[in-house]
Amino acid sequence: MKRAAIGTAFLAVAATGSPAPIGVWSFEAPDAGEVICHGGTSVGEGVGDRCLVFDGSACLETRFIDRALSAVELAALHTPVAATHILPSLPPALENTPEPARPFPLWTEAGAVPKAAEARVLEGVRFHVVKPYAFAVDGYRFLHGVALGWHGDRLYASFGHNRGGENTDTEEARGRFSDDGGRTWSETFTIDAGEPGLGVSHGVFLSHGGLLWAFHGAYRGIMQEVHTRAYTLNRADGTWQPRGTVIEGGFWPLQEPQRMVDGNWIMAGIRVGDGHPAAVAISHGEDLLRWDLVVIPKAPGAMWGESSVILTCRRGPRAVEQQRCRAGDHPG
Repeated sequence: MKRAAIGTAFLAVAATGSPAPIGVWSFEAPDAGEVICHGGTSVGEGVGDRCLVFDGSACLETRFIDRALSAVELAALHTPVAATHILPSLPPALENTPEPARPFPLWTEAGAVPKAAEARVLEGVRFHVVKPYAFAVDGYRFLHGVALGWHGDRLYASFGHNRGGENTDTEEARGRFSDDGGRTWSETFTIDAGEPGLGVSHGVFLSHGGLLWAFHGAYRGIMQEVHTRAYTLNRADGTWQPRGTVIEGGFWPLQEPQRMVDGNWIMAGIRVGDGHPAAVAISHGEDLLRWDLVVIPKAPGAMWGESSVILTCRRGPRAVEQQRCRAGDHPG
C-alpha cells in the first residue's frame, strides 16, 4: 500500500499557572477507498485521542497533553515533509501579462502642481478618438465627460451630448462601444435623451453581477435639482433600461463605484449646491439602487469639488478622497 504523509502540526498554549494543552495532529493521505488513522509517538501523559476522517481522503488525530512540552520534545515531534506540489500553469491569456507599473510620483508634496504646458509627451502610447466633435454633421454643439468601462470583452464609453449649451436641459447621456480595445468605435447610442425640462449628462460605468450599470448626473432646467439616475444594459438588443433616481441631494457621480472591504460600494463625485463640495455615495451592500450621500467637509472659500477616491488598507481600511488641484496649488 502506498502512503503519502501530509504533515504534522502543533498547537501550543502558553502556560498561565494551569496545565498547557498541546494538540498534535497527524495527517495521512491513503490510497483510494482506504481510510487510515494512526497516531504517532506518545507524548507525556496523554488524556485522550480522537480520530476524525475528512471526505475519506485524510485522517486527523488529536492528542491533548496536560503539561507544557519542552523545546526538545516539540522538536522531536516535528516531522518535516519534503513533498512538493506542482502548480498548474497560467492560462495562455495570462502567460505574457506584463508586470504592473511601479507608481511614478507626479510631483512632491513640497512642490506645486505642474502646469499643463510642462507635461511631457508619453512614449509608447496610442491615442484613438472615441467620438469626434462634429457639430456641422450631427448638430450637437457640446461633447464632454467621457467615461470608460469594460463589460465582458467589449469596451464601453459614455459622454454628455447637447444640441444646446453645456448643462442645459437638452443634454443627453450617450455613448459608443469598441470590440478591438478602443482602436475603433461603433456608432453613437443613447442611454437617456432626457425629457422636456430634464437633462441627463455624463456619468460612470460598473460591470458587476453580469450586468453593465451606468450612473449619470441629471438635473432640471440649468443645473437645478441635481441627482443621479441608474441604468442597466440589455445586451441582447443594446437598449438601456432606466432604473430610476438612486441618489438625490445634488450628487453627480464622477468616478466608477469601488467595492470596500465591508461589502459596500463607494462612488465619488460632487455635491452641486451649497458651495459645491466634494462628496461620495455609499451603497447598501449589493443593492445598487440604494445609496447614502456623504458630503466631504471643505475649507471656507470657493470650490468645485469634482473628486475621486483611492481605497487603501494602510492603518485599517479607509477611503482617501482626492480633489482636483489647479496649476500652482499644493496638494495636501
